[in-house]
Amino acid sequence: MTSTQHDRYHLPLSTNSSVAAERYVQGIDLVLSGNVGAEERLEDALQSDEGFALAHAALASLDLRWRRFESAIAHAEAARTLASGTSRREQQHVAVITSMIDGRGAEALRLATEHLDIFPSDAYILQQYIGMRRGVGCLELNAAILDKIEALEPAYGDDWFYAGTRSFQLHELNRFDESRRYAELSLSGNPRNGNAAHNMAHCFYETADYVAGIDFLRDWIVGYHPDAPHYSHLNWHKALFDLTQGRYQDSYDVYRETIRPSVLMQDIGGLGPPLADATSLFWRYRLYGSPLEQAADWTEVDQFAVVTAAGPRSPFYDAHCALSFAATGNDRAMSALIDAMRTAADGGHAVTREVALPLVLGIEAFGRGAYAETIAQIEPIFDDLVRIGGSQAQRMVFEETLLRAYMLAERPEKAEGLLRKRLEHRHSGRDFFWLAEADSSQGLVDAASEHRRRARGLWTDADPNAPEFAANGS
Repeated sequence: MTSTQHDRYHLPLSTNSSVAAERYVQGIDLVLSGNVGAEERLEDALQSDEGFALAHAALASLDLRWRRFESAIAHAEAARTLASGTSRREQQHVAVITSMIDGRGAEALRLATEHLDIFPSDAYILQQYIGMRRGVGCLELNAAILDKIEALEPAYGDDWFYAGTRSFQLHELNRFDESRRYAELSLSGNPRNGNAAHNMAHCFYETADYVAGIDFLRDWIVGYHPDAPHYSHLNWHKALFDLTQGRYQDSYDVYRETIRPSVLMQDIGGLGPPLADATSLFWRYRLYGSPLEQAADWTEVDQFAVVTAAGPRSPFYDAHCALSFAATGNDRAMSALIDAMRTAADGGHAVTREVALPLVLGIEAFGRGAYAETIAQIEPIFDDLVRIGGSQAQRMVFEETLLRAYMLAERPEKAEGLLRKRLEHRHSGRDFFWLAEADSSQGLVDAASEHRRRARGLWTDADPNAPEFAANGS
């Protein structure tokens, strides 16, 4: 087949149909930008050219992402057969995807690495490469991925996908000013790039620019499809920003409309189910003393957590399931979770054994009011929490669990030390309210008064009935 068409990066496409090529490019861009509609565009491409190998390959990878395994295998087989008459670039592209579908991950990563050395502007393969190589809580690996991305810059220039991809990797390495700069560059090229918007949310949070984060997400999320990969999670970021400002009711409204499992019953491809966002938000209500922590909401979340806990082991999701079981007093589910984690630990799963299991045991202890036990479990592994995965914003709920355990176990000096460490790189009014509480527990009246003053100054837009005001005599 003669290649008469090209993609957005000027790479030849083996199809004589301009419509097929156009729909394929549109579909790939929707995937690269975290938007919906890619499958429809790719199916349209096949309607125009049923022998278009790359369209079959892209659909295979999307099917794999959504766990539609039979369809993924069928599209992969079609891509493999049809690619034989295409260019070297397309044959290698298809080989990466089909290796992934076949479950040969190591081979797929090797092929992707070699492919990018020859065809650096094959953006879809770059996205797959990063997904396959990304590790959990490993700064060295994330730095190596960034090195690879930066080496490809001549092939992309200021392309919006490349800028957004580079932004995310910079964020993973805590280089937030650079990450924000590349996210803004990406959004200038494609204002609807959901991946770049997600990067921006993290940058606002990690630099304590919470009000700007609220403003950005409130405006950006208008028009973003509810079925898009980042929709629910970006709303979680919005709810988290609201909480940093003491706006409890706003955060709860966001939860009820966009995060709760009965609203969002499907997996979010790439971000997992809504379990982590739902449980971490409601556990924060519990830690903060908010009356918005409702038993009915927890019951709904807990049903979802039981299903998740029964699936494949994931330290990140195991910890969030534990939050739900501890909050609802679901001792049976908690025991089953701990037993399964112990089995995984005994079977050689190092992260579970060394970090996740002590964390879950600490959460279980917190749920029954054994705060000294919580400290004994979580404090030794605190610096290793990064190993369970997730972002710093997501793992913050475990740090705050330890903070509250310190206060409830009458260890205010420990809470103060952890709070002051937090203030070195981010803070909210709540941190100063908590410092005031720690000061008061140690008889430091003047310091407590100053910290309350600073907290109120930061919370001019907080709910008047926020629990922090009542706890601090406001």
